Amino acid sequence: MSFQPTPKQALVMWNLLITGDEPAVSKVKPDLNPAERKPLSQAGLIELVKRGRSTHIVLTDKAWEWALEHFNTELSKSNFAVPVLQELLKKLGSYLKHYKIPLVEFLGEQNQPIDATKNSTLLLPDLEIKIREAYINVSGGKYNVRVRLSQLRQALDGLPRTEIDNALINMGLAGKLDLMHLDDPQDIHPEDKHAAITIGGRNSHIVYMKEWL
Repeated sequence: MSFQPTPKQALVMWNLLITGDEPAVSKVKPDLNPAERKPLSQAGLIELVKRGRSTHIVLTDKAWEWALEHFNTELSKSNFAVPVLQELLKKLGSYLKHYKIPLVEFLGEQNQPIDATKNSTLLLPDLEIKIREAYINVSGGKYNVRVRLSQLRQALDGLPRTEIDNALINMGLAGKLDLMHLDDPQDIHPEDKHAAITIGGRNSHIVYMKEWL
């Protein structure tokens, strides 16, 4: 991708990537004027989607691809960067706790790359495909509908729970699905409790999967 966002545009991109927000154009932080939004849209990194009376900024798959290659990109030195960092630290903390990775190991200069496939019988892309197929099977062929993790696990019967959990969390971090909590205690059945994934001390019982290519 030849287009290189300005530090301000890059900060907006990382803000939306980390928070998952899809704000109205008038509420994006830091604010982008039409001339600043247009290059991002032309590069295929964002889409402007009409929702009611307002137009919202929505990231595309290309934005996630861009992010993988631009962790070292220069960001605007803006006060708006502070809440982005706070949100990133929250997610990083949950990730490290879940995988029991010491912070000193993660930050250490001599730290070796983490082998995502260690002790895994399936490579992550293969497992993601199986999870997506199971979701579609349970949901009746629909995306963005509520599926209980207990039902999803039944459809994935035979696959190790730890691998499924790790894959679901990684897919959530990549924006491919949302893991959510059932708020109504009366709606939480014993099988839901057993199937729940705990992230940051909060149990997730259901999943909404987004459609991706």
